[in-house]
Amino acid sequence: MERCSEEAAVSLFPGLTAWMLLKKLRPVRHGDAILVHNVESGLGSIIAQWAKHLEAFVIGTVSSENDVECARKNAGCCEIVVVKSGCCDFADEVKELTAGEGVAVVFDLVGKSTFMGSLDCLAPKGMLVSLGATGGDAPMLKFKDLAGKGSLTVAVPVLGDYVKHQEEILEGAQLLFELHKAGEIKVEISKKIPLDTISKELDVMTKREAVGSCVLIPPVPDPKNYYS
Repeated sequence: MERCSEEAAVSLFPGLTAWMLLKKLRPVRHGDAILVHNVESGLGSIIAQWAKHLEAFVIGTVSSENDVECARKNAGCCEIVVVKSGCCDFADEVKELTAGEGVAVVFDLVGKSTFMGSLDCLAPKGMLVSLGATGGDAPMLKFKDLAGKGSLTVAVPVLGDYVKHQEEILEGAQLLFELHKAGEIKVEISKKIPLDTISKELDVMTKREAVGSCVLIPPVPDPKNYYS
């Protein structure tokens, strides 16, 4: 029961985010090719698994050769591309994996180091969805660059702007937990972190050294303080 509660806790926010991205922002359909950066992360893994459930062709990126097999197994990616830290020359490999066509959507959880390469991965009229900046803030972009690369779109979505009402939250959560129960979406808890030590763990998270999701464990109250 404790394990189920922890998995529900760590999957709800990224799960609702993935539902918003794949169902509301840019509905992904059968056969769509998509690229998910940092697929070894909690959010990246859920996006990839949900897209695979929708029968998309999912390409994931990881930062190390050591993460390839784990990402293929846990995130269900069709193909894996290793993108070293600070490297942006992955577009040719992605184009090759898509027979030169590029992908319909890039979900970029990294930022600066992958942003321009992500634009080069897109097919005409494709969309880059910027979801994080663990690699630094994205570079300045001129609108004419988007037109010149094939009438591209860049989106920076916020969950609260797309999911505003209780009915929407319940709809997304129900779908998420149904897929989890069916084994279509698996949640890997890589680490349990006491809340009072979170500051020491932030570097690990921002450097993409953690695989899967982390659970924050609040301190247990001391009963002696109840009546103080």
